[in-house]
Amino acid sequence: RRWSVVLLVILRALSVKRAVRPLDPPFSKRVPGTLFVVDAFNYKAKWITAYFLSHAHSDHYTGLNSKWNSGPVYCSRTTARIIIDRLGVNASLVHVLSPDTSHSIHGTQVQLVDANHCPGAVQFLFTTPGGERYLHCGDMRFDEKLMKSEALSKFRNCTTAYIDTTYCHPRYEFPPEESASAYAANETQKALKSGLNSALVLIQAYNIGKEKLLAQVHRKTARRIFASSQKLAYLRCIDLDPSVSSIFTSSPNATDIHVVRWGLLGDTWPFFRPNPTVIEAYLKKQSKRYTRVVGIVPSGWMYNPKSKGDISVVEVKTRGGISVSIHLVPYSEHSSYLELKQYLAWLKPQKIVGTVGMSGESGLTTARHLSRITSRPIVGFPAQALAYKRGRKSLKIEEDDEGE
Repeated sequence: RRWSVVLLVILRALSVKRAVRPLDPPFSKRVPGTLFVVDAFNYKAKWITAYFLSHAHSDHYTGLNSKWNSGPVYCSRTTARIIIDRLGVNASLVHVLSPDTSHSIHGTQVQLVDANHCPGAVQFLFTTPGGERYLHCGDMRFDEKLMKSEALSKFRNCTTAYIDTTYCHPRYEFPPEESASAYAANETQKALKSGLNSALVLIQAYNIGKEKLLAQVHRKTARRIFASSQKLAYLRCIDLDPSVSSIFTSSPNATDIHVVRWGLLGDTWPFFRPNPTVIEAYLKKQSKRYTRVVGIVPSGWMYNPKSKGDISVVEVKTRGGISVSIHLVPYSEHSSYLELKQYLAWLKPQKIVGTVGMSGESGLTTARHLSRITSRPIVGFPAQALAYKRGRKSLKIEEDDEGE
């Protein structure tokens, strides 16, 4: 019996060890030729010497919190402010990298360039001691102004580009950010001019992101926008023009434009579904009585390929009879399919790694769409799999040697 107890203790110890054993990150998060990883804070393998954070969106910093002690974190100044102030990460572990300056980290040269995504978002340019060049773009939206970057221009024909494939499908053709922002601003102004200020405008946004759209709404209406204390705490970590205090207010009674948490107006995936009950609950908290709500949901997922450029508007009523008009604005901070094609045509990397939605059968579909806009090899997907035709058995997908 004594031996059975000992065996039980050993088995339990082994099971605990397996449960907490650090996992190696996937090849899409590694930097070959180094011991670096990008946006991989859930992976705490002992061989990792440096963690890089492209931007402060939760799907990229998952695993990073006040208890983080697994290694140094390298990021932009804005992102550093956010993770120190809002996540409580130990400041001694956070290293700010200045943009357009080459930094030597464990013998590898690292540069940052703008990603045209949310505030603080950057693309990482790695040059290993062996001369290989790797571009990790994090999340980004391509803009022709990026081609003017001297640092990024030197990475044309780089060894491998790790590309944001969030919207890698021909159906996604977004309007320019400026056009989508202008639409949101115009609809906000229309709502405020009608009904003797009886309308409340609600703009759905993340903790970080959509600031350019919010600033445009402010400029068009000459009104400040209410933001919750949590939202304001994030906004104070970033540099805005005009300033945060000029655009936003902490008093909901001071304005009829409110920025609200993502999901309050409705769920956006896999298609938009309004939340009239939640909207009504929000209205009841306001001291002012409103007879109408105009909602703005800015996201690339709101793009409707059947609309022929028109923006969809969802009309609902709350139980209390309040009319709600929700504008689904295709304001994207990720590249459209054509913008992705344009970026790859200019960049001409020797190999490509997709970083979003690249697993399983859906990943194979994404890889096929990617293969239609570039002739470069897509790491992890053999040419035979990309040439798959309907009715044939799909091939097993294996990681390229580069992922090892």
